[in-house]
Amino acid sequence: MLGIISFICLSCGNNQERYGYTEEYIMYELMMDELDYHETYLNFQITYELSKLLTDGKMDSEIEIVDSITKKYQKELGRIITYLSTNDEGEDLLILEAFDVLKRTDKSNRYFFHGDSLSNNGKSLNFFRDRYRNEVRRYFDEPIYLKRISGTLETSPVKRRNGTGIEPLFYYYKDMPLIAVITHLKQQRNYSLEFELQYLLKK
Repeated sequence: MLGIISFICLSCGNNQERYGYTEEYIMYELMMDELDYHETYLNFQITYELSKLLTDGKMDSEIEIVDSITKKYQKELGRIITYLSTNDEGEDLLILEAFDVLKRTDKSNRYFFHGDSLSNNGKSLNFFRDRYRNEVRRYFDEPIYLKRISGTLETSPVKRRNGTGIEPLFYYYKDMPLIAVITHLKQQRNYSLEFELQYLLKK
């Protein structure tokens, strides 16, 4: 993996001037590669643990519920990522390495916001996040897990350094480059898989 990353860094360095890359966007690209890598293996681990529980006769309805609610949340995040990372011709902006588009803020702003308010899409994401957080918390007892789940999936105002509160989607996504928004959404997908894996490992 380290060799692959080194190769990517070298390639990006060689082509930076040609494609107009900056170190910032190279790092986002590497972060997304790493998140995709971890998501793949988290899914492998979850499949393995579910198979082992089934073989050992420990599979129950609670496990099936946790797996189901995680898949629903994953599907919603995946739908949003696909929309944001696809151009009008149906091409993947990440595969095209279209940094001229990925560095802009207009597409994600239009998707999540309507002026100074959340758009219906923004409200929908908060709804899915609230529902998933409230459902998955029911299957954890330890404070350390509950605190992490709540902190990761919080939709109440985030306190800024000046003491004022701001809606999380505005805090994380408003006027942020599209590539940063997509990266954060991918990270949220990883978190939900980590929660399910942590739950399965306790069974």
